[in-house]
Amino acid sequence: MSLEEKLIEKEEIQEKSIEVEIKRLDCIECEEFQNYIFLREKYYEEFFRGMKPSKKRLTNLEIEAVREKDIFLSYILNQNEKIIVGYVSGKEWINRITFQKEYLSTHIYVLPNYRSLRIAKKLKEKQIEHAKKTRCERIITTVDKNNIASLRLQESLGAKMYLEKSKISYKVEIEL
Repeated sequence: MSLEEKLIEKEEIQEKSIEVEIKRLDCIECEEFQNYIFLREKYYEEFFRGMKPSKKRLTNLEIEAVREKDIFLSYILNQNEKIIVGYVSGKEWINRITFQKEYLSTHIYVLPNYRSLRIAKKLKEKQIEHAKKTRCERIITTVDKNNIASLRLQESLGAKMYLEKSKISYKVEIEL
């Protein structure tokens, strides 16, 4: 059964009946990597109005990304079956002004049918836990000012938000 078919079948899942598993992606020759590529395609379709990058281009970009980023995948467990529903990615870096170790959160995405289940919050909490383990001072990211759901999520986790000079996005910081 394809990932698409599994998603269609599971649209009626209720919040009470789900169990969420979050797993770190640590190889590019595994099923998890294929699941990640599937989610990246969905992300592109949704946010770039149906534009699909070529499979080869996407795969090459993601192989590069996996080598330098931490990627956590979220699965819903239902009747002994795992269904991929979201991911969060980021990487450690050194701020060139403060010389502090920070964690740059680059993407968070949950498939539309699963957004009311608090999966994004669980993914973000996992990312925060990982950033703390690696002794980062803070998590930073940029969020489009029209992405109200993401801004609320960041706020619920104690983030400080600053409207950027461009006035189209917020710089978001979570102190660790």
